[in-house]
Amino acid sequence: INVSGYGSANGNYSIALSCTPNIVGCMDVAATNYNAAATIACSGCCTYPVTFVQVGQGTAQYGSWTAGKLLSAYYTQGISEITYLACELAATGLVPGDSINSIGFNLPTGGFGTFDATISITDTAGVTTTVYSNTNLNLASVFGWKDLNFTNSYAWNGGDIVVTVCQTRTSGTSANKFQIHNTTTNSITYTNSNLTGGGCALTASTSSNERPNTRFAYVSGGATYVAGCMDMNA
Repeated sequence: INVSGYGSANGNYSIALSCTPNIVGCMDVAATNYNAAATIACSGCCTYPVTFVQVGQGTAQYGSWTAGKLLSAYYTQGISEITYLACELAATGLVPGDSINSIGFNLPTGGFGTFDATISITDTAGVTTTVYSNTNLNLASVFGWKDLNFTNSYAWNGGDIVVTVCQTRTSGTSANKFQIHNTTTNSITYTNSNLTGGGCALTASTSSNERPNTRFAYVSGGATYVAGCMDMNA
């Protein structure tokens, strides 16, 4: 409500009233739902464009239907720890402060099994954040990319990250032949088991340089440098 007025010489006073509506909305011009008419900023309502980036462009696949390094339904449980270097992530266009919302792996010849699965991300300081939990992850009907949407987004800080995928099989009998690429050093450590206790209780112990092609979905919002990358060609 706007109030304005003035007094006259004879003691009369005139008052004018007008109303301007308050509009709650997204006031961030970078958001997809930016509202130029908004007068009050909403809390957590802004949405931002999602970009997909990929690490690894290989065309080979894990070579056995009976063994696997990631989400294998041949075993009752398993754990995989996948390392992504800061320079690799920076090369895709990610910058510190970007929020990663999902991770995806490619099954060009189809998937197998259902799982109780958990995904966490550990940074160079040793801080681990659980980003995904699903008691019914179904890969049996997947052909192509399977994107796993995070329950909690992960703000990348510019350093190396280790993505841990652990699972307990609820159905299926075959390993998943994810599309892979070879790295110059070992980039995935894994353990599969038919014991009881759950995949997340296992310790990853076998290392390989056959890393699954991976794509991340992220929302921009970071800096313009990568603190953890010391490669001047990145």
